Amino acid sequence: MRPGDGVSVSIGVVFYTDATRKAAYVHAWNLFLRKFGLDPTLPSISPMLDSIKLPFGRLAVWCKKTFGDYKPRVGF
Repeated sequence: MRPGDGVSVSIGVVFYTDATRKAAYVHAWNLFLRKFGLDPTLPSISPMLDSIKLPFGRLAVWCKKTFGDYKPRVGF
């Protein structure tokens, strides 16, 4: 057997917490803002900005789920 001929197996475990869900909603809103040429801050850089972006991110995800062809992962 030569290097590279073997089998490799990996397992990924994904779990969601309140913190990861909040960050995902902030990312969703940041994506929306980038479509307008803005450069928003990343989640957790500014907790105040995150608290403002959070409801808008939830709204953006809800709109995509309701009116678009968006299927979020299980847990959202």
